[in-house]
Amino acid sequence: MIELNRKTQQDFLNREWVQKLLDAGVDMHDAKYFIFKDKNKYYVGVYSEELFDEKANPVCPTYTVSELLYKLHE
Repeated sequence: MIELNRKTQQDFLNREWVQKLLDAGVDMHDAKYFIFKDKNKYYVGVYSEELFDEKANPVCPTYTVSELLYKLHE
């Protein structure tokens, strides 16, 4: 998993932007990445039953910025 911080938010949408997309009715069922919370930090990773760490709780789906640009035409 990758820590979601100021630098990685250049690559992945943060929770606030994801919430704006969800509020606007964007269907995010095809998201490959999820934001996880572990203790007081947020991380981005691929959800997998085999790789899922029980300490980390999935918070919401997310996109990379390039995936979002591709999805905008939909």
